[in-house]
Amino acid sequence: MGTVTVRELLASLPDTSIYAGQSGIDKQISTISFIDSPSSVNWLNGGEVILTTAFLYKEHVEMQVKFVQKLIEMGVVALGIKIGRYISELPAEAIEHANKNGFPIFGICYDSVWSEIFSVFHALRLGKTMAQSILSTEMITFDKLFRSSSWGKEAIQSTFLQCIKLPAVIVDSDYKILCHKGDAELGELEAYCLRRRRANAGDDVPSSFVTHARPKHNFYDTQLYDTERLILCFPDTTEVRHDEIVWITSLYESIRKKNKFMQDVPAMWKNFILECIVEGLDENFRDYAQLLRFEKEITGTILLFQGDCADSARDEFKRCFRSSIRKGETIIHDVQVDDEIIMLYAECSQSGVNYFSTALRGTLQKVSNLCEGCRISVGSASGQIEEFKLLYRQAKAAREMSDIMNFDEGIVFYRDFQIFDLLFKQNFDFDEIALLKEQVTTFDACTTLEVYLESGNPKKAAERQFIHDNTMRYRINKLENCLNMDLSKPLNRTILLLKVKLWRLAGGT
Repeated sequence: MGTVTVRELLASLPDTSIYAGQSGIDKQISTISFIDSPSSVNWLNGGEVILTTAFLYKEHVEMQVKFVQKLIEMGVVALGIKIGRYISELPAEAIEHANKNGFPIFGICYDSVWSEIFSVFHALRLGKTMAQSILSTEMITFDKLFRSSSWGKEAIQSTFLQCIKLPAVIVDSDYKILCHKGDAELGELEAYCLRRRRANAGDDVPSSFVTHARPKHNFYDTQLYDTERLILCFPDTTEVRHDEIVWITSLYESIRKKNKFMQDVPAMWKNFILECIVEGLDENFRDYAQLLRFEKEITGTILLFQGDCADSARDEFKRCFRSSIRKGETIIHDVQVDDEIIMLYAECSQSGVNYFSTALRGTLQKVSNLCEGCRISVGSASGQIEEFKLLYRQAKAAREMSDIMNFDEGIVFYRDFQIFDLLFKQNFDFDEIALLKEQVTTFDACTTLEVYLESGNPKKAAERQFIHDNTMRYRINKLENCLNMDLSKPLNRTILLLKVKLWRLAGGT
């Protein structure tokens, strides 16, 4: 099968215009694919022309630039966009990057149908040679598999074989037939597979299988996806073009990879967490979540596990939490990002956020007793998909605030620190803190004050400071005299505790 360049493809498409990368239009195309999902760029093989509406990047200039950069890194030869449908123009930085790398970006007619572009490409390839193609005209319908998340392995195999004119079967690594096309020549294909199985096992092949094979027929045996093999049966008068087989098998492999991803819900959730929460596809959360069939009644939050026992705590939490949520189905997915583990928990029931939060706190309490040395930071619970990025930020804030404020507990809920997070954004004076640091020099006045206000009474505060009760009472009395304030009054205690915590957040030591 002949090769097609970007220039030849564009010349055959109606109303196309090049916006960038003119110097690369003579690159050869291996295949054409359609992308409208951020993660799909990770499943490319190189040599493709990518078509897109840029829907998920429509209001994210930075993501548009990253998309172009990633395609170039993956070896894509060109990008076609329906300019005017979701984006009106390309970012200058994306154009500059495309020009620098000779990466053609071309506009596609607004009302163009993707399958028509696929048809043009295949017609160009087939027209490059006078030899009869072993591919049927149905090959262009194979493009449906690129855009569907509902195709299973068997459906892909069956449709693939329908695109081949010759009798064919798909077998596993032991030459057991997984899928076949009709009954024509099936007996010969079965005999061939049996001979290969026996040969691989070192057994003799029965003569009956040899004599039943019609003469003047050959078999083409090639590797497909992983352990799958494609076997073609054809008369020796038929020319089987090797480059055509290579092309169709590479297409099959790329479709299998994509559909494996699309049907692998944990992988989809993993990419959802990474791309929508961490990288920040804000208003596109719902569009992406539709791929996951995410329902409003799901309640979820974000937890960050950190410490030497993070993996043990995570596994223990999964076991305990699944047993504590009895209604509906529990979804638990985790993603390793640098030194932290991001986890999403959700339960498909009508119980609501309150039930979810209660079960979560109870489960985490069990985990903390079993997994010492692990810090678990928790965002709020919510049933709104748009809030998941906020929950992630809350979990990180809880971890940061607990580190700064010497929080000793193993479980840190954001709501335990929420007031400090809100007040920290306001302008507060720390006159009382400055006065204590200036006039009290015989002991750490700020730490003593903080421990006392958190503990509630001198005895507990003394235990935390590893000093005698009377020593703590003496220090409290000195603090009261310095501040000219009665620390037994609830309002005074509240104000001072807030100020000490906010001072810690501001970097006070």
